[in-house]
Amino acid sequence: MRVAALIAAGGKGLRMGSERIKQLLPIGDIPALVRSVMVFDGHPGIETIIVVAPPGGLKEIKTTLEPWDLRKISAVVEGGRERQDSVRAGLTAVPPGITRVAVHDGARPLLPYGVLDRALNEAVEHPAVVVAVRVKDTIKVSDGQGFVLATPSRHDLWAAQTPQIFETGLLSRAYQKAAGDGYLGTDDASLVERLGTRVRLVEGSEDNLKITTPTDILLAELILKRAAPHSSGIKRE
Repeated sequence: MRVAALIAAGGKGLRMGSERIKQLLPIGDIPALVRSVMVFDGHPGIETIIVVAPPGGLKEIKTTLEPWDLRKISAVVEGGRERQDSVRAGLTAVPPGITRVAVHDGARPLLPYGVLDRALNEAVEHPAVVVAVRVKDTIKVSDGQGFVLATPSRHDLWAAQTPQIFETGLLSRAYQKAAGDGYLGTDDASLVERLGTRVRLVEGSEDNLKITTPTDILLAELILKRAAPHSSGIKRE
């Protein structure tokens, strides 16, 4: 496989309550986005990295990434209003010959190498792979009027994370169909599922949390203190 990592950092992060792009807030002494990129930059199974910036944030993203020794970044592109628009913009920058695209949230800075290893190994055999964790809470399905409609078994429920890895052509076709249908999905796998492709689930990690609120920053700091899940990175002199 020839794998490109597409790091989606296009969200403004309104729930963070900060004027800064949430992916640029520090986790420890390193911006969250930089940590997210580092995992892929240091993995031998990743050939190249495309980073997608939020609208109007291209310069700030480039300025943040530049001082760090991130050798595999081949493009930093500006995204769109929705995450789906941003990933689609990133796909246009994938170099020819890439056979798999691993889409990862720029706001998931603590992806363990072991999880990435498992996902890449599964991607050898399967055209669509999604990292996910089993749901621990009981889930209620609403009828839309504030009443419980159903309680599905937790045994069959998983919470999707990233990375999500797809055959390059498959993901491109999924995005083309979604655009043509005017369909807005909740993740990349949901677009692929609409093509009838079976998606393989890979066990993720609770450490692979998404930075969404200030509380998530605190949790990430605690995870780092407990055990560093990947290299802290070396800053260029």
